[in-house]
Amino acid sequence: AAATAQAEVKAAAAAATMAAAKGDEKAEAARRAEVEKVRRDAEASARAAAEALRETKSELELKKRALVAAETARDDAKAALEATTQKLLKKHRKDMDAALEEAGESAEREKKRAMEGLRADAAEATAELEKAIEGLRADAAKAAAAHKVATDRLEAEAAKAA
Repeated sequence: AAATAQAEVKAAAAAATMAAAKGDEKAEAARRAEVEKVRRDAEASARAAAEALRETKSELELKKRALVAAETARDDAKAALEATTQKLLKKHRKDMDAALEEAGESAEREKKRAMEGLRADAAEATAELEKAIEGLRADAAKAAAAHKVATDRLEAEAAKAA
């Protein structure tokens, strides 16, 4: 629009120059008025184009700032998510270590209880076995005494018979 207006101004100026050369003052005044009008229109058009360009630049700057703010917010959210993830992983590992340690301690306690139970069972079985052995010894002593009595009687009978 500005280039077209400039071309019109030049054309009008050239026409005014030609009219002035002919001496036609009235036509020259009309042409000068036309040139001035075209010049004013061109300046107004150039001002409007410059204003539109400033507005466009301003809008682009606002959009650029909004984009930078959005990228910053995204980066902050990503960093916060990463930090939270690391914190949760650390807590999970700590909880797992504690649970494994507790399970180990629990298994150790259970093992001790089982060993104590087995020792008690073994002591009880040993006591019963010793009682049975004493009973067998007593039975063997009785049998030996009865055998001795029977042997003595047989020897006495054999001595009488001889």
